[in-house]
Amino acid sequence: MAKRILISGSMAGHPVGYGGNIWAFLQWVLGFRRLGFDVYYVEERQGKDLMDEDFKPAPFSKSANAQSFRRLIDRFDLGDRAALLEAGTSAHVGLSREDIDKVAPDVDLFLNQFGAYTAALGRVRRSVYLDLDPGHTQIWQEQYGVDMRLRDHDLYMTIGLNLGEPGCPFPTCGVRWEKTLWPIVLSEWATDDPPGPAFTTVANWRDADRVVPVDRGLGSRPADAARQWVAGGVPP
Repeated sequence: MAKRILISGSMAGHPVGYGGNIWAFLQWVLGFRRLGFDVYYVEERQGKDLMDEDFKPAPFSKSANAQSFRRLIDRFDLGDRAALLEAGTSAHVGLSREDIDKVAPDVDLFLNQFGAYTAALGRVRRSVYLDLDPGHTQIWQEQYGVDMRLRDHDLYMTIGLNLGEPGCPFPTCGVRWEKTLWPIVLSEWATDDPPGPAFTTVANWRDADRVVPVDRGLGSRPADAARQWVAGGVPP
C-alpha cells in the first residue's frame, strides 16, 4: 500500500486565483502523487475572506474562492482527494471535514504549510511545518508576536537555505530548521515554444517597512534583499 501524505496550503486564498500562488502549493501535491504516494490536500478559509468575482463578500457556496477551487481539483483529478473547508461551518468543496478526520489516522506524513491546518496535528503519524516564506515567518513570530502556529509539529522545514546558518541575522524562533528546495513537476511546464531572451517578474513584500528587523543590522535595506539573504542568495 502506498504511503499516505496530507498537505495543507492556500490555493483558494484569492477569489479568482493567483497562478503563481496556486502553483506554489500544487507542485507539492502533484509531485508526491507522481512519486506514487497517496496524496490528500486540505485547506480551510475564514468566512470573512470569501468573495465573489467582483471582490464583494459572498457566502461560501457562491464565493469565487469555492468555484475556482472546484475547477482546479476537477482539472487535476483531485476531487476525491482534496478539501476546501469553511472555518466554523460544515460547508466544503470536495471532501468534507469528516472525510479528512477519517483519513488523518492513516496519514504517514502531514506537510502543514505555514501551520495552516491544525486540526490534524496529533492525529497523524508524523507532522512537518513547511515554511515557504522564510524570514517572514520567523520575524512575525519573534519580533511582532504573531502566532505563526509553530507548535506541535514533529519536524520543521524551510526553503530558506541560509536560515540558522552563520552570518544569517534572521531569528530561528528556537527551532532547528531542516532545509529543502521547491519541487517542480516538469511535465506541467512542457512547451514547444523556444526560450525567450529573459525571464521577468514583478513582486512585492507586504508591509516591507515593518517586516525588516532593523534591530538586527539590516537598517533600511529593501525587504527583497533581506529575503534573498535568508533564502540562500548573496548578502546585499
